[in-house]
Amino acid sequence: MNCPDELQTTKIGRETKLETLLLEVVRLTC
Repeated sequence: MNCPDELQTTKIGRETKLETLLLEVVRLTC
């Protein structure tokens, strides 16, 4: 499973609660 870099999402600056929640789920899945 491909794990996207969290820093990239933070760099964009549009860190919504939904995206943050998805990132947490992806981290746990990976």
